[in-house]
Amino acid sequence: MHSMGYTVLRFQNQSVIDYPEEFLSQIAAALATPTSSARSGHPLPLGEGRDEGNTPSPNGIGVFWQTQGSGKSFSMVFFAQKVLRKLAGNWTFVVVTDRVGLDDQIATTFKACGAVSEAEGDECHAESGAHLRELLRGNHRYVFTLIEEAELDPEQEAKLERELGRQYHILTRDDRLDTVAKDIVRHFLGRGFIGKAMVVSIDKATALKMHDKVRKYWAIERKQVEKEIAELSKYPGGRRLQAAPTEDAPRLEKLRELRSRLDVLETTDMAVVVSPAQNEIPQMKKLGLDIEPHRKRMNDEELDEKFKDSDDPLRLVFVCAMWLTGFDAPSCSTIYLDKPMRNHTLMQTIARANRVFPGKHCGMIVDYANVFASLEKALAIYGAGKGGQNPVKDKAKLVEDLRRSVEAATVFCMSRGVELAEIEAMPTGLDRLTAVSAAVNALISPDPLRREFFGHERLVTTLYQAVK
Repeated sequence: MHSMGYTVLRFQNQSVIDYPEEFLSQIAAALATPTSSARSGHPLPLGEGRDEGNTPSPNGIGVFWQTQGSGKSFSMVFFAQKVLRKLAGNWTFVVVTDRVGLDDQIATTFKACGAVSEAEGDECHAESGAHLRELLRGNHRYVFTLIEEAELDPEQEAKLERELGRQYHILTRDDRLDTVAKDIVRHFLGRGFIGKAMVVSIDKATALKMHDKVRKYWAIERKQVEKEIAELSKYPGGRRLQAAPTEDAPRLEKLRELRSRLDVLETTDMAVVVSPAQNEIPQMKKLGLDIEPHRKRMNDEELDEKFKDSDDPLRLVFVCAMWLTGFDAPSCSTIYLDKPMRNHTLMQTIARANRVFPGKHCGMIVDYANVFASLEKALAIYGAGKGGQNPVKDKAKLVEDLRRSVEAATVFCMSRGVELAEIEAMPTGLDRLTAVSAAVNALISPDPLRREFFGHERLVTTLYQAVK
């Protein structure tokens, strides 16, 4: 924004809510005075704001922007209500969102907090530009309006292809997409926490291609797993494996893993979620793609609600622009990113995987488009953690955390006379079962000891599932 000549003011969220008069007066001062005191080295008085450029016009209008996941809806209500209560003036607040779901969510929040009545909230929803102008001429405290998110139309996609040039052709090359599709199948099935996942492609046609390719390699993997199960279910002599003796425990464990994998392969649903466009069916047909069944499903089913439902089998979606902002599915744990992105758009996209959900230690971004350098820049602007720390870590850091947690759990068990390494080294049989039973007795009581043991166990398990 600074490079575009805009004034950028940063504020702590709490300061905005606690001192709205200072916040507004500082914005007014910045708009009226292109060269503010911060440019000469004097810090701005509120929060951590800094003037980073010149506002193009002293009569420009301001945008109040907040980081994803920061509680925007409630912050808007608190801030606006405090302004109405404490500051004189005929205030009107325009709440603008970029999708219907988010528009409904914020309007519901304002109604639930008593900022607007049910009737007023419905009345002050602008349906068009003309309606918005009409509402702004009236005496309304709040006006809600929507900017529909739009994907690229064919002309824009052609322009994108020209501008990206060689990079676009590399990203959409058929053999490369095959390689990415194979890797998505391998990674999705090998994850410890089987949460929802998104595949983000560069455009609509590529999203359709990726869906078809992942389906293809998914079917191949399913046949391979079924074959391995059939082979392992027999003894070398050809007899079916029923109640197996102790020495067949490794084979039974492998069977258990394969059957669990097959269950995911058999039950997982997939869908393409892209915005509609005129003449999209013949346009996609020219590329050898059939979007019609996907469009029918998008129109007939509530795919967004299915994806948000952690128990619904819709676990993998293919997108290019939709659902990347203003859409929360807390059980979504993985983003397969195969689209060049940067700055705010990149931050919004990776935020789809960072929502808190039981059993999910962290979200995972699988970067096929080499956006990590852009991610570091975006985090520096929009998303630094406490103390300026980078909230995105390389997976190797998780491996190190797992190693340390295993060491801590091992030391804890040793302090109670349980030698995990010795138990692991024992051959399968009665002696090992006896040792495991003795370890359980040593760690099961009293209650504080048991709770501490389970704390170690949960941490090791969670980190292991995240690393898998």
